[in-house]
Amino acid sequence: MGLEKRFYELGIIPVVAFSDIEEVVPTAQALINGGLPAIEVTFRTDIAAGAIHLIKQMFPKMLVGAGTLLSIDQVEQAIKVGADFFVAPGFNADLITQAWEYDLMFIPGCATASEVDEALRMNIKFVKFFPAEACNARKYISALNGPYPQMNYMPTGGISLENMAEYLEIDNVVCCGGSWIASSSLMQSGNFEQVRENAKQVAEKVKSIRGNN
Repeated sequence: MGLEKRFYELGIIPVVAFSDIEEVVPTAQALINGGLPAIEVTFRTDIAAGAIHLIKQMFPKMLVGAGTLLSIDQVEQAIKVGADFFVAPGFNADLITQAWEYDLMFIPGCATASEVDEALRMNIKFVKFFPAEACNARKYISALNGPYPQMNYMPTGGISLENMAEYLEIDNVVCCGGSWIASSSLMQSGNFEQVRENAKQVAEKVKSIRGNN
């Protein structure tokens, strides 16, 4: 519950795919300076584990997650480098079991009522909803809240500054994942000032929506 509370307060978790290790520190610093001290590093590139390790070394108070986890090997890599939470795009019971062996927060992906039902059967009450916009998650999650009011969500995929409020105002949405805040194009062009500005805009908007101090 402690981590879920932090997720709720942050509202948006920046989702980042690093292509160069030189992007890591300035991106993390820009997010912190913008008032959004959290990041989900996706395992879509070979430097993901190294990036998490570097961020945890340089910014130990930053909330750092490992995302797009597809294999037990990736989960083990993320554990070794000290990730705070673990996220998968789909529902994989083997990965969940592996993470539970280490008493870690694992957030599996769900996009159907059947997957939500299976998650609840495993006593999981916080999942990633992916892909959010492609599945019309704003309506879908509200509909799921009828039979499954105890489930909480982190919608990811297609979230933006323009539509984030529509998600955060839904009952049971704890936070959202956002890839626009520190996009690959911004990092590769070295535009970390825009990353900071994006984080600042998000932090201010979350505060206006939820009244966080």
